[in-house]
Amino acid sequence: MNAVLDSSGYFVNNKCYFVVGSKLSFLTLLFNSKLFTTSFLNYANITGGKGFDFLTKINVPPIIDINEQECFLLLERIENDPNNSKLVREINLLINSYYKLNEEETNFIESQ
Repeated sequence: MNAVLDSSGYFVNNKCYFVVGSKLSFLTLLFNSKLFTTSFLNYANITGGKGFDFLTKINVPPIIDINEQECFLLLERIENDPNNSKLVREINLLINSYYKLNEEETNFIESQ
């Protein structure tokens, strides 16, 4: 799933879904993370149809202790260098730590 944070006010067509609310930079990182791909996308329709029903089944705990500015800066960095494996790993570790995954769980997610 490719997710982007739009702060420019673009409109989308009927082939895109959007999420509104707070902590959007964190959610963008989450939706592009290895954890999300491995754990949550298994519930999605394999033909690519995700939509409202899929998104309502995702249990995201209250996002309390996240530095939104740090997440936004990570998004800017990955946008400028999307193939930077070190940065991708840093983002995945941030997401994994938020979900309090231990080393074994993190290694499992990374191996998928």
